Amino acid sequence: MSANKGTYVSLILLFILAISYGVSAINFRDQESGIGPHYFPIILSILLILLCIISVIQTVKKEDKKIEMPNKMLLFGVLCLIVAFILGWEFIGYYIVSIFFLFILFTLFRMNSLSKKVIFINIIWSISVTISIYFVFDFILGVGL
Repeated sequence: MSANKGTYVSLILLFILAISYGVSAINFRDQESGIGPHYFPIILSILLILLCIISVIQTVKKEDKKIEMPNKMLLFGVLCLIVAFILGWEFIGYYIVSIFFLFILFTLFRMNSLSKKVIFINIIWSISVTISIYFVFDFILGVGL
């Protein structure tokens, strides 16, 4: 794959994300005028759009290179796992799905050194990270996931 082609695809996706984020922020307006909860997301979306435009200009000027992707299957597996995580979050709930997501992700990245000890460590890390996220969002911030 060429480096510029990959950059263009990424920038198009980021540009679409920035526009959808900005549109949803504009639709979030309150009755009050001035600075409200929509203000910061609009600034972020404008900045992301500007940075995408700057990056496109830089990419056009840059010489193209060939990128070797030796781990195509790993990339495809992670992308499928992310889609499954998002769908599972909707139907099962964030905390349960995140334990499985993190465990499978940790295991995928350590497939070369897979053992009972590694699997046990992956389980501990998955549960620990999920409990930490639960504590931060539910208890400290008061926002349930």
